[in-house]
Amino acid sequence: MPDTVHISSLVVHVRPDRCADLRAEIAALAGAEVHAGTDAGKLVVVLETESEAETMARIAAINEMQGTIAASLIYHEIDAISEESHHG
Repeated sequence: MPDTVHISSLVVHVRPDRCADLRAEIAALAGAEVHAGTDAGKLVVVLETESEAETMARIAAINEMQGTIAASLIYHEIDAISEESHHG
């Protein structure tokens, strides 16, 4: 198990007519959660991944979804996982 977790926040601009579908598609990605959205087509997404490469792969997957205009990384933090959190 890795000893760090990458937390990233994105603003994803999508076509308004695809907003509901894209919310579901993004939420289905491992480690992705849609926290907010507007009818105008802006979504706030938080990613929790094990590496920077995994974060970039999720952003690329979101950018490739039909109806995505742009996924912009707003915030990225790397947290150490303590030994206690390994045991739950």
